Amino acid sequence: MKTKTLIVTLLTLAVFSLVFAGGVELRFQANLSGVGKGKAQYRERQQNVGVQYELSVEGENLAHNATYTVMIGSDISFSVTTDAFGKFNFDDREFAASGLGITSGTTVAVVDANGNTALAGTFQQN
Repeated sequence: MKTKTLIVTLLTLAVFSLVFAGGVELRFQANLSGVGKGKAQYRERQQNVGVQYELSVEGENLAHNATYTVMIGSDISFSVTTDAFGKFNFDDREFAASGLGITSGTTVAVVDANGNTALAGTFQQN
């Protein structure tokens, strides 16, 4: 009887920890190269009621004080502006019903105002 109670207790604790501590965590990184250099990182963690995700994109050695469009896959795009040294850093952390759909093979491009690709890379799982 004690063995059965112990097994049930351990199984209950295991299920409880998975439900409340979150489940699977996925991490992807893309090294960006071109006119300058940079990297993009994406992390997604399944929670019991949704997904917590973090997206970070950075670049350097680009035109100073210039605006670029960052395009991730075919569905995500946003603008960034470099500083006086030609660097930018974008960070976003959110909790949502679902993640951004970034997987291995998802492309990243940083495009200038004339439509020229300044940086590009592809996400790989790490």
